[in-house]
Amino acid sequence: MLNMSTPSDLKSPCVTRNGMVKLPPQPNGLGSASITKGTPAAKNRLCQSSSVPTILPPPSLPYHLEPLPTAASLLGPDLDTSPVTAIKAPLWQFPKPLLERQLVLDEKVLNRLLWYFTTAEKCILAQVCKTWRKVLYQPKFWEGVTPILHAKELYTILPNGEKEFVSLQAFALRGFQSFCLVGVSDLDICEFIDNYPLSKKGVKSVSLKRSTITDAGLEVMLEQMQGLMHLELSGCNDFTEAGLWSSLNARLTSLSVSDCINVADDAIAIYIYIYIYIYIYIYIYIYIYIY
Repeated sequence: MLNMSTPSDLKSPCVTRNGMVKLPPQPNGLGSASITKGTPAAKNRLCQSSSVPTILPPPSLPYHLEPLPTAASLLGPDLDTSPVTAIKAPLWQFPKPLLERQLVLDEKVLNRLLWYFTTAEKCILAQVCKTWRKVLYQPKFWEGVTPILHAKELYTILPNGEKEFVSLQAFALRGFQSFCLVGVSDLDICEFIDNYPLSKKGVKSVSLKRSTITDAGLEVMLEQMQGLMHLELSGCNDFTEAGLWSSLNARLTSLSVSDCINVADDAIAIYIYIYIYIYIYIYIYIYIYIY
């Protein structure tokens, strides 16, 4: 037979008594507990079945699987987690880059600094900026330097196929007083004299190597370059002894002739003796008639 239960027998597992909720015994052995009516825990458990266990905290994970603590949990709830805005640098940091920029462009500093570089390095540094080029193009940085110019470097080819002599203004700004010309002809020497502003009186030394200069070209060069004091001729086979003697003047203090097949060593020795006698004669003349 079926036992028919009366309505009085069907009681809710949770009965309110004196404002308290009495929880039925739990199968997990934790026993019963009384919770004040109206609390969140009581509201959540009023309609729970006795078969539903009490909510327990989740089991802790192994130490190597636990999540790392956040900055907020370490520093407390007062940590400001708003996005980081632009931080203004202290005022003392701003003049520093400006000061460095002023130093690298200061002509007084550059005049002292650039002395420590070699000639090849100065040629590269002169291309940094206009200020550096202006400082480096002073003649004092190029004293004792002799530019070597080959014949093929003295001309540029124009679009129409014609040749134009290069500008030597950059050499004039640096005040070069000596040049070495390689493989030049009479025409090249005349073009050099016409295009170099200091060629008339500023050039003190000229070296011609493997050039095709003739007697006429040698005469024009020594006549136009009135400040020339040192002359070197090496591997020049197109001029003669007669042309050399007729071109020489009293302004020359140094003459070097080598590997020139048309000039003998004896002729050079004779010229040296004549040259010495001329200087002695001039010195005696000045001493007697002037002093």
